[in-house]
Amino acid sequence: MSRSSPRLGRAWLAVTVPLVLATASPAQEGDPAAPQEQFTPEARLEALVERLNAARQEYYRAYDEAKTDEEKDAVFAKEPSAAFVPEFRALADSIAGTEPAAQAWIWVVRLSQRVDGGAPAKEALGMLTSRYIDSPALGDLARELEYAGYSLGLDACEGTLRTVIEKSPLRAVQARAQYTLARILMRGRGRQLSEEAALERRAEAKRLFADLAGRFGAEDAGRGRTYAAQAERNLFEIDRLQIGMVAPDFECTDADGVKFKLSDYRGKVVVVDFWGDW
Repeated sequence: MSRSSPRLGRAWLAVTVPLVLATASPAQEGDPAAPQEQFTPEARLEALVERLNAARQEYYRAYDEAKTDEEKDAVFAKEPSAAFVPEFRALADSIAGTEPAAQAWIWVVRLSQRVDGGAPAKEALGMLTSRYIDSPALGDLARELEYAGYSLGLDACEGTLRTVIEKSPLRAVQARAQYTLARILMRGRGRQLSEEAALERRAEAKRLFADLAGRFGAEDAGRGRTYAAQAERNLFEIDRLQIGMVAPDFECTDADGVKFKLSDYRGKVVVVDFWGDW
């Protein structure tokens, strides 16, 4: 893992933490002046996430202040996420049956994909699909699993998503899980596939995207897009942007203000660099 990871982790934290931190907790869990029984499950979860957030911010500060590669390596080795896994797991057990417990198990998934071979995360997946299948938080779980195949394995991720699609009673959760499963299938990342197997997976992805557009098309998929729009974008990628296909033509303007088309360079070696800033 490169030493740029702490900066990437900072961006990830900014996205995921607000999902839980809806309100500030009145005190920190573990404060001797405030016995734990005085905390609601929501407040206890918020307090734990706040402590994780504080530990990470301290970690980022120490990393930014490190002067040498050796110092950065020493800080990098102390990234605090894994240390919080037992606390989130214990909290989920102690408030079992509540919505915050489901969210705590999702935090276990987030934090432990590379801990003990992903064993805590896989345990959390089992708990979520068996005891919390009715929870709206499983929509957040589906988002987490889109890129988790590298660490947890595609079988665990795909199996979880198929269970959620089949058993969740919530349309929003079903839609998110189906969208994520289709995305995983169309890319096949994390698995060595024969050409035939890859084609079969892309064919299933196309069926899932088409069904998604038909059943959930008008519903919000995030970032101001509907599931119908997202399905259309992904179907275009499957049909037109696979390795070995002729690149779709487009027109743009170069640095000197001259318009050109990609097709103007047909027969020549062309490097197209698409980039963005997040």
